[in-house]
Amino acid sequence: MSLQPVLIVAIALALATIARMTPHTSNMTPIFAVGLAAGAWLGRERQVLAGLMVIAAMLVGDLALGLHWTMPFVYFGMYLGAVLGARSIQWLEGSDSAWGRMAKAAGVAGLGSLVFFVMSNLGVWFVGELYPRTFEGLVQCFVMAVPFFKQSLAADLFFGSVFLYSVALARRSFRDVSWIASQKGGSVHGG
Repeated sequence: MSLQPVLIVAIALALATIARMTPHTSNMTPIFAVGLAAGAWLGRERQVLAGLMVIAAMLVGDLALGLHWTMPFVYFGMYLGAVLGARSIQWLEGSDSAWGRMAKAAGVAGLGSLVFFVMSNLGVWFVGELYPRTFEGLVQCFVMAVPFFKQSLAADLFFGSVFLYSVALARRSFRDVSWIASQKGGSVHGG
């Protein structure tokens, strides 16, 4: 098993973690998009590893920025992003046109952003004290989170589309490189 793909993901996640810890517009970091790309790069066979690497990167950032009660929900949302990336890469690679791959990448990034929004805000409602644990409180929680979602969605659409497109292009272009693609159909696991 080649460690080159894992090393590439580790470096990308380290850079995304640093970006998360530097001053930025609220919710405008590439960390979720790198998680999507990590799953796509490592493929279905290593989707659990990709998810755990994303969680580790988030934990490093949270140790520096501050721990919070919603971490299990946030981390699970990040994990789901890596799984989504792993599950969608063959679909992304399958498009014959560059525009088709980019449109698919944007769709996956948007879906991932929505999944993360739902998971993280369920956490805010469930463990936080800002909203009553009623249906009305849940609705209020999601309504109040929409401005944050707009920024997250913008970042995820931009970074996610670029990163997923790049991974799909690399995997499609370099299928014969043993550590990029297996002979079984394109999973990144070393050959």
